[in-house]
Amino acid sequence: MKLKTGFAALAALMFVVGCNTTPKTQAVKDQLRTDAQSTITKMESQDPGIRDLLHRSYGYIIFPSIGKGGLIVGGAFGHGVVYQGEAANVIGTAELEQGSIGAQLGGATFAEAVIFETQEAMNKFRNGKFEFGADAQAVIVKSGAAGATSFRNGVAVLQMPEGGAFAGVALTGQKIKYIPSGTETTVTETRMTPDDRPTTRPAAE
Repeated sequence: MKLKTGFAALAALMFVVGCNTTPKTQAVKDQLRTDAQSTITKMESQDPGIRDLLHRSYGYIIFPSIGKGGLIVGGAFGHGVVYQGEAANVIGTAELEQGSIGAQLGGATFAEAVIFETQEAMNKFRNGKFEFGADAQAVIVKSGAAGATSFRNGVAVLQMPEGGAFAGVALTGQKIKYIPSGTETTVTETRMTPDDRPTTRPAAE
């Protein structure tokens, strides 16, 4: 029985590690952007005030789908798109992880918006791995969510379930890493064709 449990834990851990891989192909990146825009639309349909909340912010991250581990591994993981300015320019992607290894019954899949009120708050995220403190709280997306949202240290968070009952997921321990646009290595960029290989030419006499 212990052996089966051990294999289950290892399999779940490998699944979490695999999901934390940075999106590499352009198709995957494009799909992530499409999913992020769809998530914004869904949030705004629940509460139109969220549109103004995002537009007034200095920048924000949209995680279309964050998976939370079940019985064996209780970690959370997800990839998001980073927007900045009133024009909502995409400036990169983000990786979220929340490592909490242990027995946690149940699981949840949800979308999350991390909103930065000021340039200073945004820069703290962009300059290194961002982590929420113990006092951080998220607001569940529903009618009136924007009005109930308050910034703590320049940051506010919205969470939206992908289905079923949802009481929210604690932010403590969530770590978010910023990956600027253009720094990801795509699969096509790592391949070298024969024409790309350097050639040696005789020196001119």
